[in-house]
Amino acid sequence: MTLAERIAALLKESPGRPVCVGCVAQVLDLPHKRVHQGMLKLEAFSNVQRCFSSCGVCKKTRLVVVAFAAPRPPAAALPAEAAENETG
Repeated sequence: MTLAERIAALLKESPGRPVCVGCVAQVLDLPHKRVHQGMLKLEAFSNVQRCFSSCGVCKKTRLVVVAFAAPRPPAAALPAEAAENETG
């Protein structure tokens, strides 16, 4: 299983729940930088969106990823912080 597949499997456990790179790295027991690189690849090819929001695990406001069960929603359907980043 590739790193992107491992990250995707973790995110699919709670669709719509934002998770920061640090929390994903901790769960997968991998370096932060490696998980960040895997998330960039994952975002390019799946229903994953990066945005600034509160992490659903550690509750800190950070750059998080959110996996959607269906295709990505329009910016208006994202959390307020994400919509601001999406529209500029």
